[in-house]
Amino acid sequence: MPSKGVECYSYIGAPGYTIDFAVPKGGFTASSGNNFRSHDLEIDAKALKLFEATGRFQWTVKKDGQAIEGRYAEISPYDGNVHSGNMSKIMDEKSVIHGDSIITYGFYGAGPGVAGLTNKHQCYVTVSPNYSSWMGTLAPVASGQASRPFSTFVLPAPHDCGMNNMDTISSIMNAPNGSKIRDALLGRLGIIKDLEAVAVEAAKNIAPNIMLSLAMTEKDSISTLLALGARYFEFRPAYMHDDIRSLCPNPNTLYFQHACIPGLAYVDFLREIVSFLDTYPTEIVVIHLRWDGVLPGCAKPSADELSRTITSVTSGSRTGVKAGDRTCLNRQISDLRSSGQRIIIVQMDATYSSYDDAAYATLIPDPIVSRLRGMNTSGQAGNDFTLLQCQGTASSIEKVWHYSIVASNTSDSCLLETKAKFDTATLPWVRDNALNVLRAEQTIVVMNDFLDGATTDVVIGLNRERFR
Repeated sequence: MPSKGVECYSYIGAPGYTIDFAVPKGGFTASSGNNFRSHDLEIDAKALKLFEATGRFQWTVKKDGQAIEGRYAEISPYDGNVHSGNMSKIMDEKSVIHGDSIITYGFYGAGPGVAGLTNKHQCYVTVSPNYSSWMGTLAPVASGQASRPFSTFVLPAPHDCGMNNMDTISSIMNAPNGSKIRDALLGRLGIIKDLEAVAVEAAKNIAPNIMLSLAMTEKDSISTLLALGARYFEFRPAYMHDDIRSLCPNPNTLYFQHACIPGLAYVDFLREIVSFLDTYPTEIVVIHLRWDGVLPGCAKPSADELSRTITSVTSGSRTGVKAGDRTCLNRQISDLRSSGQRIIIVQMDATYSSYDDAAYATLIPDPIVSRLRGMNTSGQAGNDFTLLQCQGTASSIEKVWHYSIVASNTSDSCLLETKAKFDTATLPWVRDNALNVLRAEQTIVVMNDFLDGATTDVVIGLNRERFR
């Protein structure tokens, strides 16, 4: 009988929680003992009732046996597609904060298995503590730990944090010159040739999905990422590409730029950071401004523009939050708190990174784990940061790129396809080995796509070891 597989992943880092995964006539319950493991379920036609065309896949998070959150998808065993439910749009799959815990989840709607991609739907669910004040917990005010240098911290980081919503893309494509903007962006990205055979109206509909599939690496707001525990953010502020800048509604606004695909406005990003720091006075955030990967036609801001932007935002701080520079990395945590310099802004700083174009263009985690294994203490010399990247860049594989263009929809990002299976390999390695092979007194950053509770929980564990 026809069937469609769903590969399930879970991570539980908070006490008292379990996660139920269910399909017609099947399912299992995950506990913390299932962390970094996968479990296959099947939507099987023989398990459906007469005249039923779809079967429900669902997950339910329980606290002390009581259901507190859940999602579902109605999946056909005949065509394999998701026909309804509340997991059909990646950007709607926001983390859910339940007081002292946070639930993160993601669902990848798999096709038939083209271009090396899996033919099984992918679903992950994590439950972790609310880490809004984790720095204050590990290095309390007036404690011996607070006298340690800031570089003692290991920092969780979202990858391309500004690509976390479709608002800017929707805004410019719905502007009066939206069709011109769309065509110019697709042309600059090398996509327009793949759309020439597609009807104009179809091209209009598919363009936003292409942007989503190839560029969106986060789903949560900056405020939620901070609550998850993120304290390091790479941001690539630049203006709209010259080809479209004069056509856009806000031509003088700095946006996060992924190549030339615009994301979150820089000033909005900073406002969320400052608002969070006002609420949590023990926390400190690093912002690393970079422009690698931004197309030349996207004008960079001047040093004066950057300075004026951060000054205007911090001037509204209720608690006197100020911006500091790279010298803050080696200052005492207590000193940064007392001086108010709780946003450390650096630009294109020297970083010892695991990333490599060829190794990370993969659909399996082995090349990435190999890069992580190759890192060592001597490589940290002369750098401000050591960056362990857990996410892959499957969008750099030509056949995956082409498939993502022609088959793009709201739930099939190739970056989400690899998310959970990579985490089951990279995060255990980071947990078990990072501090053994990277011994320099230097800030370590652990970065991931679609930042989740498993990543941040592993990183907090490393901090506990460092602050002993």
